[in-house]
Amino acid sequence: MNSVGIDISKGRSMVAAMRPFGEVVISSFEVHHTDSELSELAKLLKSLDGETRVVMEATGNYHAPVAQLLHDAGLYVSVVNAKLVHSYGNNDLRRVKTDRKDAVKLANYGLDRWLTLPRYIPEENTRLLLKNCYRQYRQYSKVQTGAVDKVCFQKYGLAKSSSNSIYFTVNNNKQARKTYLLFR
Repeated sequence: MNSVGIDISKGRSMVAAMRPFGEVVISSFEVHHTDSELSELAKLLKSLDGETRVVMEATGNYHAPVAQLLHDAGLYVSVVNAKLVHSYGNNDLRRVKTDRKDAVKLANYGLDRWLTLPRYIPEENTRLLLKNCYRQYRQYSKVQTGAVDKVCFQKYGLAKSSSNSIYFTVNNNKQARKTYLLFR
């Protein structure tokens, strides 16, 4: 029974492996997100005696290639919500926050939740493309709103905008401020 905790960052990860009763199987070490290093990690984890489960936090898109490669190598991978792990094991008076400690914390979390760890299921390409398209649409909407705000501010004074309509406020010399709906 081996629990491997992987603390994912951009471009690199910290890995630690534990067994019950605090036995350290693999002390913390760093792995870069290259094909060769991740393949070596998969070989190392598959060579451990007993069943091995890998636990990592969901970190936007950074965890996806690591989880995918380890899953394809035949390992049991579990991607858990960071909020669940955050409050786990915070019994110390001092808060030690390092990648090495987080990897050990994830490994211990995996041991304590061994039977209830959700198995990672890779997303289909269609879903990944739709998520990417939606992210680009949201970014485009932010840029568009910012551009309209800038034009309205330069031309009319103070501007307010929302995704569906644009309002602008005109300050007439010491008169009450008036807000107009530009378009809906």
